[in-house]
Amino acid sequence: MNKSIGILPVPLRIGAILAASALAAFAQPAVDLPRASPPATVTQSIGYTTVTVAFSRPGVKDRKIWGGLVPLGKVWRAGANEATVVEFSTDVKVNGHPLPKGKYGFFIVPDEKEWTLIFSKTSKTWGAFTYDEKDDALRVQTPPRGAEFTERVLYGFEDLTDSSASLFMQWDKRKVSVGITVEFLETAKANIRNGLPKAKPDDAFAWLNSAKFYWTYDIDRKQAMEWVDKSIKIKPMYGNLWAKAEWLAEGKNYAEALKLSRLARAEAEKDPNPKLLLENVDKTAAVWTAKVSAGSGK
Repeated sequence: MNKSIGILPVPLRIGAILAASALAAFAQPAVDLPRASPPATVTQSIGYTTVTVAFSRPGVKDRKIWGGLVPLGKVWRAGANEATVVEFSTDVKVNGHPLPKGKYGFFIVPDEKEWTLIFSKTSKTWGAFTYDEKDDALRVQTPPRGAEFTERVLYGFEDLTDSSASLFMQWDKRKVSVGITVEFLETAKANIRNGLPKAKPDDAFAWLNSAKFYWTYDIDRKQAMEWVDKSIKIKPMYGNLWAKAEWLAEGKNYAEALKLSRLARAEAEKDPNPKLLLENVDKTAAVWTAKVSAGSGK
């Protein structure tokens, strides 16, 4: 008895064809040739966080890109070949929205005035053919900006600080970016708290670096002074002596700062290339001397 063969509806047939094409694209080619859109990777550390973007770089090649090769209002793979992938080594915030650490497929929906940037839980896919909105981890909207012509898709980081950076994508004459912020102060404080008790008895740098961190970020300057004193006690050197001198001067204790500056200068002279160190000490000490002579400070 013959069995009838069912025919898939048109939308399902198209979906099946696209899925099969995507699987075929991942297969190892019989002949290995350079890609027309070569792969690239860009990585940036922000505090304790590493952000990595893996993407392919199609060229403009005299084509209309926005509203042409890349249709407006449609999900785009934000590159070429495999979907662009953004990976965060820690939890982050993207434009103020929390996003857990992990690897995300990155897609863009360009439009006339505002673009939608999508971080998808599905990162291993060819293009955007199998993209599904239900897999979205985060969507953010941001307006594109005009930019200098860029022949090939470019990703990068700018406006880098200790706890943030902007991740941008630039192509043709358009540029779009998102802000990434990370936590690092509490992690650093915990590392200091756990690490200092384990420091070797002759490790002056552990105490100095911890002191500098606490002073720079105004966490506890009294504690920073105690730690720099500990560092000096272990081994007096230019770094810890000069750090304490500068901190004393910040507190307008110029007389004590000058005493430390002379000790720091003596240590700087032992450096193989002391010129810049000595110039810095002499120039700054002259300012402090003038302030003492004028009766300023303590």
